Amino acid sequence: MERLPYKMFHNMGIKQFDYYRRLCFYAQIPYFTTPVIEKIVHQIFELVKRKDFDFVSYKKNRYIIVNGEEFYIEEEE
Repeated sequence: MERLPYKMFHNMGIKQFDYYRRLCFYAQIPYFTTPVIEKIVHQIFELVKRKDFDFVSYKKNRYIIVNGEEFYIEEEE
């Protein structure tokens, strides 16, 4: 993982999960974030990159978790 300046540490983006995995490894505790949570976060980061992304309404979407690997989105109109 590349080194970030301390003032930019909150901007880790999708790299945060690798960071958490390493923290858990060094602390000798289990990593507890499920794959579905990582997938949701990855999808949101991909959506934000789009030029037509609507910053006002995206928080109205509901992310429904089906199981530990899958989810779907209910968009509010």
